[in-house]
Amino acid sequence: MILCGFGRVGQSVGRVLESQGFEYIAVDLDPARIRAARRAGDPVIYGDSSDEEMLNLAGVATASAVVVSFSNPGVALSIVKSVRLIRSDVPVLVRTQDDARIDELRGAGATEVVPETFEASMMLVSQVLMLLQMPVFFVLYRILHGLTQGDGHGHFAPAYLDHTAAFAAWGPVVIEYGVIHSIDKVLLPK
Repeated sequence: MILCGFGRVGQSVGRVLESQGFEYIAVDLDPARIRAARRAGDPVIYGDSSDEEMLNLAGVATASAVVVSFSNPGVALSIVKSVRLIRSDVPVLVRTQDDARIDELRGAGATEVVPETFEASMMLVSQVLMLLQMPVFFVLYRILHGLTQGDGHGHFAPAYLDHTAAFAAWGPVVIEYGVIHSIDKVLLPK
């Protein structure tokens, strides 16, 4: 796994990967960040992630995926293009500030593009649904379908606003506290 950028987002991704037993190497251009990361024992190298030679040194030929965590879509676009010149089959996941250049990033070869604005809205949606005492599995279903079935710009498709369609896929389920879910109705404790 190659992490292009080791700022706040790259470090978070690295921590999760490491906690799950996955290896990664990060590439960054900030000397102070690299020194701090190396002192902490993080596998970070100095270099330009959009440089093909640097990507080869980082091991793009055998990487299971490439994560681009730079918020600047122009930088991300350059990295995606460089990765695709070397390897067309590796998944490339890109973080961006908003959805303004999603189509361009996907057109260049990004496998997934995650806009920060969408990510924040999904967290808010999940918290609101939990506060409204919606079951956890329903909240997860809504979030996952928002990610995979929306219009590609972080907007839910209207069909997914009808919660009965969600329960139809699950069938009858009984969970704690006596909340019963069925295909056609939801009974919440009063």
